[in-house]
Amino acid sequence: MRSFRLASEVTTQPIVVETERGNVLLLGLKNGLAAFDASTVEPLGRIAIEANDYPVGALSVVDLNGDRLPEVIMTTNAGRVIAIDVADGKIRWSTDAGFGLTPAFADLDADAKPDLVVPGKNKFAVGLSGMTGSVIWESDDEIPVTTTKELDARSVAVATVVDGRLMLVGTDRSAAGLRAFELPKSSAKNP
Repeated sequence: MRSFRLASEVTTQPIVVETERGNVLLLGLKNGLAAFDASTVEPLGRIAIEANDYPVGALSVVDLNGDRLPEVIMTTNAGRVIAIDVADGKIRWSTDAGFGLTPAFADLDADAKPDLVVPGKNKFAVGLSGMTGSVIWESDDEIPVTTTKELDARSVAVATVVDGRLMLVGTDRSAAGLRAFELPKSSAKNP
């Protein structure tokens, strides 16, 4: 259908996001996040992030604020987590560095909206508010990570079991290889 060169190296897999204006194809590049019309593959624009920081890993699509319009969550090579509003192409929030590549999603603060759970640099897992990106929960145990590669190799998943409890499971090289525990209900810190 169409082939063209990009002005930058591709750093993520492409994803398609449904918006009010039609489907948008998103792709991480060394110079930011590029958006294309999914039906014509015409460029729509690029969301630039800080110099020497670029999207890596998998892009995630989730409705963080309950407006039925998805946001895209990307992690960067510097360990930042960034939420993008696809409808207007703007960054909703961004964290400081120190998080792993693969976020999981669960309602940690009982507000009926998804929050993020990510591997932490010094904690097994950290909960980030889906609305602001601020830290709302941290696991009690310390897991010091000495290299970015070690942090990137860790991943977490959250499952809601039949009775409504949240179970966090993640990889852990320092222990048996896998760690699982129950997240307390409304586990967020009180602001």
